[in-house]
Amino acid sequence: MHNRREYEQIGKPIPDNIDGSKSSENIILVDKDIREAYREIFGEALEKYNSKQKRADRKIVDYLDHIQKSKNGEKPFYEDVVQWGSKDDFQTPQMRERAKEALVKYVEGFEERNPNLKLIGAYIHMDEASPHLHLDYVPVANGYSRGLETRNSLDKAMKQMGFQPENESRKNNATKLWKESERVVFGQVCRDLGLEVDPERKSERKSLTVDEYKEARDEMLGHLEKEADTARQAAQDARKELRAVQNKAEAAEERLRAAVAVSKGIQDVRQVSPVRRTLTGKEVYRPEDLRSLKAAAELAKKATWERDTAIRERDRAYEQVWSRDAVIGKLKEQVKDLQKQVDQLTPYKTFVESFQQLRERFQDWFINWQKQRQEKRKERSQKRGVER
Repeated sequence: MHNRREYEQIGKPIPDNIDGSKSSENIILVDKDIREAYREIFGEALEKYNSKQKRADRKIVDYLDHIQKSKNGEKPFYEDVVQWGSKDDFQTPQMRERAKEALVKYVEGFEERNPNLKLIGAYIHMDEASPHLHLDYVPVANGYSRGLETRNSLDKAMKQMGFQPENESRKNNATKLWKESERVVFGQVCRDLGLEVDPERKSERKSLTVDEYKEARDEMLGHLEKEADTARQAAQDARKELRAVQNKAEAAEERLRAAVAVSKGIQDVRQVSPVRRTLTGKEVYRPEDLRSLKAAAELAKKATWERDTAIRERDRAYEQVWSRDAVIGKLKEQVKDLQKQVDQLTPYKTFVESFQQLRERFQDWFINWQKQRQEKRKERSQKRGVER
């Protein structure tokens, strides 16, 4: 949504940090459907793996779904943000165009430099304060002896491209080496186009990826949206159950009406009179009437049982109807509350994205302050030397 600027299509307001009049200047260099990309990248390996499985439960139907549900820490894709300069560097249209050209050239050589990273998205945004690039890629590692031969693995993909850290640790890993290498490449692209690159600023920015400044926002927003989706799904399930319960209630009512009709028919049979009475007062019926009375008695017993059962089922069904109505009502309220919380986070989203720009400005100021401080120290030491 953010990368493609699809806010209006889904009825969402355009964030304040986006100038809609400049959105036509944005460039989409790569835009692939992730599911289709997964079929192209991993389809052959997946088919080969599944053909060796004798048990159906060991087969992987959809590798993208498999990664999304996986608990090994791999993500379906990764995203980095690439940018030259800061807001103050883009006061003229010429500088914005030159920065855009640098971003385009950087993307053009990306997959050739990084054969284990498959691009699925490359979006240059010219409608914000600083032109920048959103780069989405799927890491691909090969040569596994167990499971799929080709898999999604960021760490192994980096190492297969030659990024092998010494004394590997959480802070010193293959991905970090790769990012530093890419910064060097982008820096050279910028220099070739006459864009000055400050080595100190470059090293200070080495951790500025999309994961940093979006992490808090995505975690909160994603959690709330997931809860809202769960609540909506629960409401839909409850409505389905409600319809089933209502059908049960209607069926119980129908059986109750049938039982009542049978009871009325039995009352008519019981109106049969004896043909005569003996001297002792015993009533004598015709054989066919006795058979009718016996059948009526059995039918009455069955009808009474069906009537009572139908009443109980009807009452239980209506209790379930009222219960489901209450559940649906609560779920609707929950969805409304969650949607309010999501809407309330929209300003926070703008704040977090603006914070990156503020952070860059502070880094610029801090670097300049360090330089000035070093110069003052140098001047003081020179004065002391003269005084001596």
